Amino acid sequence: MRISTEISRGRLGVAHEGVVSGGRGLASLAVLKDVRESWEARLTAVRGECGYLSGALLKVAKEMGETDSAVERSFGVVKQGEPR
Repeated sequence: MRISTEISRGRLGVAHEGVVSGGRGLASLAVLKDVRESWEARLTAVRGECGYLSGALLKVAKEMGETDSAVERSFGVVKQGEPR
């Protein structure tokens, strides 16, 4: 998702190339510019959030794996302590 939002943000810029010169005199250009900047900010925020979540989820996965290993080892101690 991080990659696709950056690609989309780039495409948004390309799609707006020439709009200012081609639409000179139109009152809607200022609004269009504001909308574009708003979308660029949103896509940048989503990209940043994905980056944060990626790190956070990897950390959780590591911690869960360590917990699973610790629990597994604790069962081994119980099995070894049982009489045969």
